[in-house]
Amino acid sequence: MSRLWLWTIWGRNIIPPDERKYAAPLKKVILPLFSLTLVWSGLLAIRYGIPSLETLLPEDASDAIGWAFAAVAFLAFAGGALPRLWLAEMTGYIGLGALLFVYFLALRHLGAHDDGARAFISGIVLSALALLLYRLWILGIEIRDRKD
Repeated sequence: MSRLWLWTIWGRNIIPPDERKYAAPLKKVILPLFSLTLVWSGLLAIRYGIPSLETLLPEDASDAIGWAFAAVAFLAFAGGALPRLWLAEMTGYIGLGALLFVYFLALRHLGAHDDGARAFISGIVLSALALLLYRLWILGIEIRDRKD
């Protein structure tokens, strides 16, 4: 088990010295917490539903989205925890981005037809999308650097 730990993002010398100031807190703390929070959110969606989506879609579709959300969030976490699985992380974040964007559109659609109470939540969803896009950008740079 300790040998596996060395291959994780928390192992020694995984992050190059010139990236430690910014990349270490991002990769070792912020992104894992972000991904695990999204896994938890997906599990909550499975358990309690997603009222905004259930207004537009059948309840079964909302459950399926919850399962998909939890699965791709776990994929992003696993890929981030094991840097060699960068493709899993990228796939997970792309999937999360797509699901969050669909949720954003649903909130905006519903917000246009009610008192706008969902506008705040749609802003929170956009902030999550911003972090996902930032991570995908960094992954793209890392992939390019590995090819060079």
